[in-house]
Order: sequence, then structure tokens, then C-alpha cells
Amino acid sequence: CNNKAIIVSTWGGGLMYTSFPYSLLYEIIPVFWDSWPFNWEEQIYSLRRLNCRTCFVTSSQVAQRIKETLPNINVHWLPEGIDILDYVPGQDLTERSIEIYELGRQKADYHKILCDLKSEGIFSSFLCNEYDINGMTTKLAFPTAKALLKALPNIKIVISFPQVDTHPEKVGNIETLTQRYWEAMLSRNLIVGRAPNELIQLIGYNPVIDVDWEDPKKQLSDILLNISSFQKLVDRNYRTARKISSWDNRVKDIITILRTSGYEI
Repeated sequence: CNNKAIIVSTWGGGLMYTSFPYSLLYEIIPVFWDSWPFNWEEQIYSLRRLNCRTCFVTSSQVAQRIKETLPNINVHWLPEGIDILDYVPGQDLTERSIEIYELGRQKADYHKILCDLKSEGIFSSFLCNEYDINGMTTKLAFPTAKALLKALPNIKIVISFPQVDTHPEKVGNIETLTQRYWEAMLSRNLIVGRAPNELIQLIGYNPVIDVDWEDPKKQLSDILLNISSFQKLVDRNYRTARKISSWDNRVKDIITILRTSGYEI
């Protein structure tokens, strides 16, 4: 085994590509993000081929699957993080002008509800991406990351669901925390939709208003009419995200785990 190691950040099926040429000289310690069933075989092959002893994965379910498939590898769940310095808390909810932003992938049945509510005049300011019949993005609500970062602090409600809810055919049963939730929490947006279990597990409470599927239209109308009553929740979410979400914290966790495992840093 090589007596020096290097950490390589990569997507689920990209380890062989991103580790070259470092794998010729170093032990590879992967940090996996975007690990989905469609690249599972390539991910496992790469870990075997490179004789990895340790790896980190941003999905707890994928981490468990790797443990079961390759029991000799030390696998650690590393929750998704974010650069907290990119985000600002903005004004309180009542002072914001953009009412609804459907962030990221859309849950089709709830998207229709949002469109109906807009048509009925329940709200007027509604932003979302646009897709063709094949699900390919045709227009982004915000064309650049800079535009999104500028707008987030002025948005009242962010709609967000885990990808397992919106595109189960792609992700199978893999449910994981993604950056979208941290973005909304750091911008003090009220999140409506569903929180991934990883997020609840990590912070110890549910930061999201779960959709009331019995009467989702009335629920969202009531939320907009009483938006100030959710200020304490978004303030709590902001404090929590500032404390927990930073990639700086994840790096500290990696260092601690590696030292405990016998690596010298």
C-alpha cells in the first residue's frame, strides 16, 4: 500500500477519472457526492480497483450499501455541506417581495397546485424552472448562481422536495440531504415540501413545513396569510445552518476521523 494518501472529491461514477494520475503515487481516499443507483457498479469497481481503505459519502444510504458490499473498507457518512459565506439572512418574511420559489426539481402534482393557486390569484410572484416534456431544463428561474444568491434573501417561501419524491425512477430509494435545504435555511426562507430524513437526523428537528396533502391549497394560502408566524422557525433554521452546514465543519470531521483511523495529517 502507498505510504501517502490523498483525498479525492468526486461524483459516484467518477473516481477512476478524478483520481488519475494521483492513484499511481498515493492511496486514494474518496469523498463521494451524487451517488445514485445508475453509477453503483462503476463506484464499487473503482473502490476495488484502487484498493481504497477509507471513503466518505454524502449519502448515508449509499455509505451503508458500500459497507455491506465492501466490508473491508472504512466507510463514513459525510453530510452535504455548503459555503455559508455566500448567503445572507435578508429581511424578515413580511418584508420580502417574492412569494414562492420552486427550488430545483419539481414534484409534478405539487407544481400543478402552485400553478392553480397562481391562476386563482392567491399569490402573484411565483418563480420556477421550466422543463420540456422529456424533463430537460429549458429555462432556469435564475440564469446564474449570482442571480440566485441575490434573490434568495427576498423570497418568502421555497418549495423543496427530496429527489426521491420528484424523480424516483432515477434515484431508486436513495433519499439524501442536498445543498438546496442549506441554501434556503441560510437565506431565512420558509421551506415547504418535505425534509430528507438525513437533515432531520443531523440537526435534531424538522426545519420544513410538510405539505398537508389533505388540503394543500388551503395550507399554502394560510401560510401566506400568516407568514409572520413562521419567523421564529426561519430564524432557528438560520442559526442551525450557520452552526452545522459549513464545509469547514466537514473538513474538521474528516481530519478527526482520519486521525482516529491512524492517518497522520
